[in-house]
Amino acid sequence: MLSSQPAPHNSNLRLSSERLIASPIDWYGPAAVVQKTHVDHFPQCLASRGMGVFALAAFGAERNGPMHHGLRWLGRSPEVKEEIHAIVSRRGRHHPSTQKVLSAAHA
Repeated sequence: MLSSQPAPHNSNLRLSSERLIASPIDWYGPAAVVQKTHVDHFPQCLASRGMGVFALAAFGAERNGPMHHGLRWLGRSPEVKEEIHAIVSRRGRHHPSTQKVLSAAHA
């Protein structure tokens, strides 16, 4: 299973988890709303203006370029990370699909 957090620490569950990625967060908004002055004053421009912006992991943004039609990049929060963890059972760890996901994450 893929999750945004690791498996709970409970030896009775017989689960292990492995962080696959930790991606910084990028902020986007409608191109009609996000102006150059906002980009120049990021992140202070996120106060109370109601700009309609949203956060997206930089990893996802790089892979979903067509989704950004009509959107403009506002800025990056490198200190805030989106994490993806693989949670597997002891028996499931040796499944070929699980091995492919873990191998691809380490490539």
